[in-house]
Amino acid sequence: MSTFCPEFNRMTMTTAEFSMFATHSDAVVLQKGGHYERPFYARLGIQQRYMTHFALELFVEDIALTIVRTCYKRTISKDDLWDQHPELQAESLVNDLQLRWAAQENIKIRRRQNSSYRSQYCKNGTTPGEKTALLKSNISEDRDDQDRQNPSLYKCCFQLYGFEWFRGACLKLCCDFSTLLQPLILKLIVNETEKPAEERVLWYGIILAVLLFLFGQLNAVFYIHSSQIMVTLGLKVKTALIGVIYRKTLKVSSNVRKDYTVGEIVNLVSVDCQRIQDAFTYAHEILSFFFIMIIGVYELWAVMGAATLGCLLVIAILTCLNVLFGKLQQKYMMNILYYKGKRCKLLNEIIFGMKVIKMYAWEPYFSKKIRAIRLKEMAILRKIARVTACSLICASHSPFMMNFSILLIYTLTSTTEPFNAAKAFLALSVVNILRFPLTMIPFVITGVIQAFVSTKRIQQFLLTDDVNPHNVQYITASDYAVRIQNGSFTWEKNTDRPTLGGINVNILEGKIIAVVGQVGSGKSSFIASILGEMEKLEGEVLVKGSLAYISQEAWIQNLTVRDNILYGQTLNERKYNRVIEGCCLKTDLEILSAGDMTEIGERGINVSGGQKQRINLARAVYSNCDIYLFDDPLSAVDSHVGKDLFKKVIGPEGMLRNKTRILVTHGVHWLPKVDEIIVMDNGRISEQGTFQQLVQHNGPFAQFLQVYLLQDESLDEEDDHEISKIKDDLWDQIEVVTSDGGFTTDDNVFIQEDQEFVKHDELSICNQTIGDWYNYCREVCIEILKIDSEKIEGDSVIVEIDESKFGKRKYHKGRQVEGQWVFGGIERDNKKSFFATVQNRTKETLLKLIKDNIKPGTTIISDCWKAYDCLGSEGFEHLKVNHSVNFVDLETGAHTNTIESTWRALEKSLPKYGTVKSLYDTYFSQYCVRKKYIIGSEHPFIAFITHIKKVYNPEKQKQTLITTEIITISEPQPATKKPRVLHEITNTLNSSLDDFQA
Repeated sequence: MSTFCPEFNRMTMTTAEFSMFATHSDAVVLQKGGHYERPFYARLGIQQRYMTHFALELFVEDIALTIVRTCYKRTISKDDLWDQHPELQAESLVNDLQLRWAAQENIKIRRRQNSSYRSQYCKNGTTPGEKTALLKSNISEDRDDQDRQNPSLYKCCFQLYGFEWFRGACLKLCCDFSTLLQPLILKLIVNETEKPAEERVLWYGIILAVLLFLFGQLNAVFYIHSSQIMVTLGLKVKTALIGVIYRKTLKVSSNVRKDYTVGEIVNLVSVDCQRIQDAFTYAHEILSFFFIMIIGVYELWAVMGAATLGCLLVIAILTCLNVLFGKLQQKYMMNILYYKGKRCKLLNEIIFGMKVIKMYAWEPYFSKKIRAIRLKEMAILRKIARVTACSLICASHSPFMMNFSILLIYTLTSTTEPFNAAKAFLALSVVNILRFPLTMIPFVITGVIQAFVSTKRIQQFLLTDDVNPHNVQYITASDYAVRIQNGSFTWEKNTDRPTLGGINVNILEGKIIAVVGQVGSGKSSFIASILGEMEKLEGEVLVKGSLAYISQEAWIQNLTVRDNILYGQTLNERKYNRVIEGCCLKTDLEILSAGDMTEIGERGINVSGGQKQRINLARAVYSNCDIYLFDDPLSAVDSHVGKDLFKKVIGPEGMLRNKTRILVTHGVHWLPKVDEIIVMDNGRISEQGTFQQLVQHNGPFAQFLQVYLLQDESLDEEDDHEISKIKDDLWDQIEVVTSDGGFTTDDNVFIQEDQEFVKHDELSICNQTIGDWYNYCREVCIEILKIDSEKIEGDSVIVEIDESKFGKRKYHKGRQVEGQWVFGGIERDNKKSFFATVQNRTKETLLKLIKDNIKPGTTIISDCWKAYDCLGSEGFEHLKVNHSVNFVDLETGAHTNTIESTWRALEKSLPKYGTVKSLYDTYFSQYCVRKKYIIGSEHPFIAFITHIKKVYNPEKQKQTLITTEIITISEPQPATKKPRVLHEITNTLNSSLDDFQA
């Protein structure tokens, strides 16, 4: 060993490591002194991992143990692991699939172009001006096979991985063939042992035994190699699909973002890609199943003869059942994926809106929605479980049924040849081999069906519309950094109403442009049109150079602060420090525990909103782009921090002073320092120019400043003295300009006071009209109950009575509730009820109401209030329930659940605000009428008008009104408008009822 390597005596090399060194000497790098530069397994490439099985078996255990020991001692890093082979890296896999899919998408584009050409030029096969349909034979929907093809993700995967999958499937078939040869060899061995001793040939038996051993080893080799290919292939497919989905999410249009939420896309990546991987890993078992079935049945037929038909019958029945189960599983799987995506979408919305849900106490509502979807999902999962259970029962009983059918038919039909040990061993061995594919095939079929469904879902997402690359045209030679001519843009693709219209801007390089306007005027849409995110309807957008976009809501990844700023770029210490200083992050990094190596939590949970925005800004500044688009980022930071950021980064003397900057802002104090201002109003540019030009023009910009500064006066005073001074100067300029023809402060105050007076007057009239209507309706309800009033009576009738107090608890007075006492009763069977307000709960008060509404002889159930003790002596059958012990009397079964639930329903029906204590009787009457007459009717309003007609006869009311007016003329009385109001309302409603019935 020392002769082979002189430095071997000073090396700490195990036998497995030496085997690796001898096989691939370039895998070990020796330093001076004969020691490793780093552990050898950290330098293993993919070629070293694809060595012979012998060498792999020698060192694989040592690799595993070494890694385990390293993990036990310290946290491992990527330097401790081997590098991935280029063919297995995600970038190459995604690029290959992306190219194939792009070719498939071109088919879709050609189909659209040819379809539009036919519809425009070739109606009925004849172009405009032609009398003979010359093009009809050339342009045909039926013969244009290539254009009729749809983009297929199946075809892409087959073109990329079909050969590799076929190679693994062939190895699996070789494995199955070696497995099926073993029963034949076993039969020959049994036949040889059954011969007499003098007829046996020793060397023949030894050859058979060696062949049995060799085929067993070949079986293992082929199986392991096939499994390794299929598992690697599955990982390749999953990696490529995830990469293609990720790239698609970066360029989808705004319409697609509405249809596919983050939860649904994550579902595609986590669930659907995993199912496709499993299908690629195990789909070759279907070929193996048919191969084993054919060869196995042939072997059985050669030995068992016609008895094999029984086995074939069992296999045919099981196959038909598996097909049926597979179709059912496919149907249920489509439904389960639909509900799963719907549930993930709802959960994603709930998680992102959790603060709002908690604030408004909407948890029960959203819990019910999630539970409803989950219940539907569980119902389908139960159906899938039943189908799977039936499939497993068939698979587990298949060997027994096959053996039973073969032996039974052979025993009944065979009369000449005896059933010896060789036949028994062969039959049992073959049936035992057939058992595994019969057991596996249901799962494989289910997995393949799920993969087809998942592939269809991914393909549907990949076929969605992308952002049109022609929305923005990037140029290299121009005097303008951004130029938009006659631009019209929209967020909705299929609409003629533009969100932005008539946009004409020319922005020179190195200038700072401010975009201002009211909320919803189109400022952020203007930025999106430059980015190309909006659909361009007409015009052109020319952009020179690269773009950096700083959104109003900071975008932060779960990385360190440094990685969030660099974002994949090479670290330049000098430049990095200047960016940190300019973005006011130096003090924050000193506070953080690990400085700029502090890892930011999910969605920036461990940093403030201002810190996130400054990190977001630092990333853009470090990128060193040509054009910077700021969508009001300074609103997320404090005023003094915003002043420093504008001065050090955005402003005329900042780090970006030589860059083109477009700033959307509501901070008017920055406007005097910008080169040009664009004023947006209702999706259009209303004004454009310098600050002094726009102020002196006294147009929309001057009015915008005036409104903003007026609103700002009502807010807290500005902390920064310099910003306050700038606003005061702006206000002075606005007052000077608008004093001639504009509005002054006094004018605005007068207008506001006048508007408030008109608003208050109109609202008071409205409230008075609505109040008259509600009071009238409640008065009608009282009269309806008086007309239809009847006592509750009967031997078997049970009435529950109770008293309650409606009102609000005063917390500074303990348990005291200030409100109105109410009393009522309800019949259990027919739900007849009565309710009334009472001054107290004494015996005299309650007993009178009970006698007025319930006849003696009726069974009354109440609580143990002392006022009810006299009911038995008054002729009523009285049952009690003691609520301090339980809510249902164990002996009599008495309870007051009905009246208690009625109190809750009645209390819910009361107005939330403005309840008048003196009108509780009318509230109760309204509840009783709605429950008795209105709810459940086909036309509730017409039913109510019908009852009004019963209460107020129009002719009688007219005579009463005339009499009242005569008395009023002869004998002056206090003025009242109630008879006239009631008469007008009643006549109007009765005439409406007559028209409806006619």
